[in-house]
Amino acid sequence: MYYKETPGIEPWAADPTGSAAPDWKDAANADFESRGLRVTVIERVPRVVPSVGYALRIAVRPPEQSAAEARCLVKELADPTQPAASRTDCAPLYRVP
Repeated sequence: MYYKETPGIEPWAADPTGSAAPDWKDAANADFESRGLRVTVIERVPRVVPSVGYALRIAVRPPEQSAAEARCLVKELADPTQPAASRTDCAPLYRVP
């Protein structure tokens, strides 16, 4: 599953060049776990059009997939939805102010 980042919103999000804080993985994992998602794999990948940002590829256990979708994770990287923080149809970890 994928969580589409928004630079400047999620504290662990990559900037437009792909740079992020050294502890980004631990910080993102802590955010997901604090919201009830046990992440087994987490890595940053460019979105389909890299100039529009990055996403986290996240593996969650099958029983938690619907909870992950409720937190704005999508099954396919090419999903046409907006980055998580801009969506109103789910509960992202952070919202665009």
